Amino acid sequence: MYLKKYIGVLFAALVAAGCASGPSGSAGQADQTETDLGARYLNGDGVAQDYGRALALFRSAAARGNWEAENEIGWLYQNGLGVDPDFVQARQWYQKAAEQGFATAEANLGWIYQNGKGVPEDDHAALDWYRRAARQGNANAQFHLGQMCENGQGIAKNATEARNWYQMAAAQGYAKAKAALERMNAGTMKE
Repeated sequence: MYLKKYIGVLFAALVAAGCASGPSGSAGQADQTETDLGARYLNGDGVAQDYGRALALFRSAAARGNWEAENEIGWLYQNGLGVDPDFVQARQWYQKAAEQGFATAEANLGWIYQNGKGVPEDDHAALDWYRRAARQGNANAQFHLGQMCENGQGIAKNATEARNWYQMAAAQGYAKAKAALERMNAGTMKE
């Protein structure tokens, strides 16, 4: 345990000194390294869990446009981790990442609009964001689209379309979608 903590702290020091690099990507090596290290602090993976440190690393990467970091900041605000819960801030950070095409942020925005968290409830906006994410294969968005189609939320009820979205999500191992399909197959679909 001590060795894992030491390695995590050493890695953080190397990143801060610019001596370590992470995987490359369009967001840039330093940005992705900060995002990856932020995720380690967020989850307590090899380092002591520290939401404040995670937020600082995410903010640094987000300042250079890293959409994954922007999404994570939104998640911290949504869940009140290291900050006071603030759905307006969460939506703003998700929006930044979603505008760059990051499917997870698009799905998160769908949830924000569907549930009216920090914005007026807007099923049409929710559907739009869920569809964007679902087209990129995001199982969470596919499941939520299935629910909205099944319940007629912002769209006419459509069991066939609901089943299709649930099947796409279930094919990726999304447990709630599998349960929805089992319920539909048992004939207990909501009418």
